[in-house]
Amino acid sequence: MEESLMQQHLVHYKQATESAREELAALQSKYQRLQSQLLDCQSKISSQETMVHDMREVIDRHKETEARQTSLISSLRERIHNTEQEIGFIASSKSIIDMKLQVLTKENEELKQRELQMEIKSKEHLREWDKAKQDASDLQTRWEEFVSRLADKLSIDLDRKCKPLETIISLVDQCCKQRDRQKTQISALEESVKCHEVESKASRETVRRLVADVDHEQKVAAARASDLNSFRQVSLC
Repeated sequence: MEESLMQQHLVHYKQATESAREELAALQSKYQRLQSQLLDCQSKISSQETMVHDMREVIDRHKETEARQTSLISSLRERIHNTEQEIGFIASSKSIIDMKLQVLTKENEELKQRELQMEIKSKEHLREWDKAKQDASDLQTRWEEFVSRLADKLSIDLDRKCKPLETIISLVDQCCKQRDRQKTQISALEESVKCHEVESKASRETVRRLVADVDHEQKVAAARASDLNSFRQVSLC
C-alpha cells in the first residue's frame, strides 16, 4: 500500500517536473524572443536617435544656409543699390570719361613712340654688344698670340702646362728677381770699381811724386857728377 502510494507520488512528481521543464523551456524561448525583440528595439531606437541627430544637423545647416542666404540677399541688394548709383554717376560723367580716354589715347601714342625709340636703342645696343664681343674675341686672339710668343721666348711648352699664364708669370717673376740681384751685384761692382779708381788715382799720384823725386835725384846726381868731373880736371891740371 505504501509502495503504491510512493509510486503515485513519484509519478506525480515526474509529471510536475516534466510540466515545470516544459514551462521553463517555454519561458526560456519566450525570454529569448523578448531578448531579441529588446535588442531590435534598442537597435531601432539607436537608429532613430542617429536619424534624429542627423535631422537636427540638417536643420542646423539649413538654418545656417538660410542665414547666409539672407545675408547674401541683403549684400546683393546693397550692391545693386550701389551699382545703380555708380551707373547714374557713370552716365553723368561720360564727358569726363571721354576726356580721360583722349588722354589715355595720347599717352598710348607717346608710349608707342617711346617703344619705337627703345627698339632703336635696343638695336644700337645689340650692335654695340656684337662689336664688343668681336673686340673681346680679337683681344682674346691677340692675348693668346702674345702668350704663345712670350712662351716661345721663355722656352715654355704650353701643351704640357695646365696653367701657362701662371707659369709665365712665375718665370717673369724669377727673371725680375734675378734682374734685381744682378742690379745689386752691378751696384756693388760699381762701388768696388770706384774704390779701385780712387786707389789707382792715389797710386798714380804716388808714382808721379816718385818719378819727380827720381828725376830730381837724377838731376842732383848729374850735377854732382859734373862737379866731380870738374874737380878732377882741376886736380889734374
